[in-house]
Amino acid sequence: MNRFSALALAIVFGFFAPLFAQNVGDTRASILEKLGKPTLMRSSETREIWQYADGTRFVLENGIVTEASLSAERANKMSEAESAAPATPVEAPTVTAPQVQEPRPSPTAKPTSANAHSAAKSQARPRQTSMPWLVVGLAGGLIMLVANIIIIIAAFKESVLWGVGVFFIPIISLVFVIKFWDDVKKPFLVYLLVGLPVMLLGFHFAKG
Repeated sequence: MNRFSALALAIVFGFFAPLFAQNVGDTRASILEKLGKPTLMRSSETREIWQYADGTRFVLENGIVTEASLSAERANKMSEAESAAPATPVEAPTVTAPQVQEPRPSPTAKPTSANAHSAAKSQARPRQTSMPWLVVGLAGGLIMLVANIIIIIAAFKESVLWGVGVFFIPIISLVFVIKFWDDVKKPFLVYLLVGLPVMLLGFHFAKG
């Protein structure tokens, strides 16, 4: 008889132990939500004992269930409720691809390009020549031409060889001026001191 009693107790304990263990670790709020307010409450500093009318009993330490003993009826109801509760599906986390921001143009690039464009325009624009200064330059060149013709005529008066040499070879022209200085000093000074400076000055300012 003792063996059958021990076996029966072991079977009962083995059946209800998992149900008891399910409530161990629950909080005060969880027990109140599942079973409601107990019919009897005893509490000390950190320990509470809750007892219900059907014989269910809980021991709480700092608001956490440390011991639980459920009645057979209560255990059957809780096991049926837990088995009938639908399993909540676990949603897979959605992975969003990182957005790539397109580089925005710098606001300072516009003035720089505008300046470069205006500089290119100014370089490509042809320089305008000043007509009065161009006339001055041509007048200086004409004075030089007349003075040079006078020197060539003077060279041909001396001889044909001097004339041909002064006309074709510049160094011979300089030798002739030095040798016959008294005869050609006036056209040479006009050539050197009037015609050449006026021509250079006029063409210089005509270019702008």
